[in-house]
Amino acid sequence: MCKLSFLIVPDSFKDCMSASEVGLNIKKGISNVFKNANVEVIPMADGGEGTVESIVSAVGGKIVKLKVQDPIGRETDGFFGLIENGNTAIIEMTAASGIEKLTTEERNPWITSTYGTGQLIKEALNYKCKKLVIGIGGSATNDGGLGMAMALGIKFLDNNGQDIGEGGGSLANLTSIDISTIDSRLKDTKIIAATDVVSPLTGSLGASVIYGPQKGADNQMVQKLDKNLFRLASVIKECMNIDVLQMQGAGAAGGLGAGLHAFLNAEIRSGLDTIVDLIGLLEKIKGCDIIITAEGKVDGQTTSGKTPVGIGRIAQTYAKPVFVFTGHATENTTILYENGISAIVPISRKPETLQNSISKAAIWLQKSAEELCLVLKTGQKLRNL
Repeated sequence: MCKLSFLIVPDSFKDCMSASEVGLNIKKGISNVFKNANVEVIPMADGGEGTVESIVSAVGGKIVKLKVQDPIGRETDGFFGLIENGNTAIIEMTAASGIEKLTTEERNPWITSTYGTGQLIKEALNYKCKKLVIGIGGSATNDGGLGMAMALGIKFLDNNGQDIGEGGGSLANLTSIDISTIDSRLKDTKIIAATDVVSPLTGSLGASVIYGPQKGADNQMVQKLDKNLFRLASVIKECMNIDVLQMQGAGAAGGLGAGLHAFLNAEIRSGLDTIVDLIGLLEKIKGCDIIITAEGKVDGQTTSGKTPVGIGRIAQTYAKPVFVFTGHATENTTILYENGISAIVPISRKPETLQNSISKAAIWLQKSAEELCLVLKTGQKLRNL
């Protein structure tokens, strides 16, 4: 039998395992069946949590740790990655302003701020980075990048010329923006905002309506936050002559996409495409026999920039089979098979509570990998008959 080459490119299982842990458990299962197989694990992300780990582990580099402000102003542990001999910083906004920094009771997008994300950017500039890749997803915020921009020297003023303060609620008082005091190093820095979200800034598909409730906003607050982001867009247009209102991806991370583009001249790109380019994934896909990816939940929305379909579409070009391991697959997944996915493999063994499923996910991943490999081994034998 020929020696198979496996490429494992998983995303994380939210609140369960990191992408690295998912990949290593799948690798264990493969090794139990194909003991001499070539197996490479590359943790993936789409701009949200895990972006730094994915890129730094794939290409080498280092992690810089620092103290920053969390979404409600407390000191918290933040980090970013340095690659390409320190010339490029990989930042994920969740490291400072992510929703996982807060308990359910603490979530309140009226007051939460992206100031800590601005601190991460500022520290990357201190390291003399000339390129910043900023993953924007999983935020606890709805401030349109207000806090981030304030940390970098921009002033947001009310009718009396006073600072409006932080948080999505503060935008109701915004009348002017002063960018004259922005950190001067930014003008020589290329910035990419990486996200899997294509939402506009406001409206029925915007940041507040779609994502506000999961961040703690009730219906009344959602409507106010949406109006506040519209006000921000209007003032940006008036003061800076930049139109972010209907820009694709402007609503990512509570409007941080709009803020990064308007204030830092950031290019908004697909998070997955950005990572694929940085880690040279195309060459790895060309050189492997079988690809396994993974996502905590797979449904009809997986086509919207999520890792499995992104990998599937690339692999389809090179006629490589792609298997998706998942904790939960809904019924409306047929469209995935039109996007390069060969098969979806739900890993659960029997009906379980969520907590039990989380505790057993590692062994389930191993067993599912073993069973897939047994099928592949049978196929090899049949070909040799």
